[in-house]
Amino acid sequence: MATIFFNTPEISVRSLFHTQAGTYNPLTLGLFTITYFFLACWTYGLAVSAGVFIPALLIGAAWGRLFGILLASITPNGSVSAYL
Repeated sequence: MATIFFNTPEISVRSLFHTQAGTYNPLTLGLFTITYFFLACWTYGLAVSAGVFIPALLIGAAWGRLFGILLASITPNGSVSAYL
């Protein structure tokens, strides 16, 4: 979780898209997704100019990776694990 939380959002998105299967624990990835979502919502409500596009990409990448991990765990032959 620290590798995607303490890096820049651009590096974190790249890490979520290009690391090998089994790198991320689903529990910590879900915790990161929920935490980053609430932080992005709080930032969006502030009256300062803050970027929303890259955090939205990061939340989508984390959610997609989590969904892919869960989908690979429920398929009988695990055929989607090659794409995670």
